[in-house]
Amino acid sequence: MHHCLVCHGHARYFYQDKKRSYFNCTACGFICSDPNTHLPQSVFKQRLGNEKMKLQAKHATFISTVITEFQKQQAQCLRILNYGYPLDGDLMDKIIGFGHLFFQFNPFDEVDSKMLKQKYDVIINYRVLEHFANPKRDWLLQSRLLKQGGWVIVETQLLNDPAAFNSWHFINDATRISFYQAQTLNYLAELCELSEVFNNGTLIVLKKN
Repeated sequence: MHHCLVCHGHARYFYQDKKRSYFNCTACGFICSDPNTHLPQSVFKQRLGNEKMKLQAKHATFISTVITEFQKQQAQCLRILNYGYPLDGDLMDKIIGFGHLFFQFNPFDEVDSKMLKQKYDVIINYRVLEHFANPKRDWLLQSRLLKQGGWVIVETQLLNDPAAFNSWHFINDATRISFYQAQTLNYLAELCELSEVFNNGTLIVLKKN
């Protein structure tokens, strides 16, 4: 029997493609690829790093847009954490130029970091949720790092129609191992004491209660 990595409920066999099998939780809707079919860690990190390097400019633009929106609402200096693959030096300098305190934590390389001993106003997850091998741990960690009234900003893709999973392009990347539905997000938000403010299936905005 497979247990859900999010709620520890029963995860039933769901789908098999040429390379991986997938399991779907009957309670929270979370779908994961079979851990036995995951890439070796060294290969996973190399492929993920190569892919995220291609997205550096888009990643920086996303963070810049988030900061700009916050600046429209409030003037104070924010403590912002980029939770996921880090921006390189030049792009990071541009973000710092906004005048806020900007930090980065890479959950795929770092285990113990001084970044985990601080609290943040905003935590940004840019195309990273789908790579979590232990999503419940990462969500709870972010909840602990977030100040009361703080924000979690997510860029990802939620699965809208489980019946179309086999034709969903999002599963073609073998570094993507965790897949969320709206009900999964609702479960995690409640677990982490977050309220959903906005969700269009790609951009998700959550606030700490």
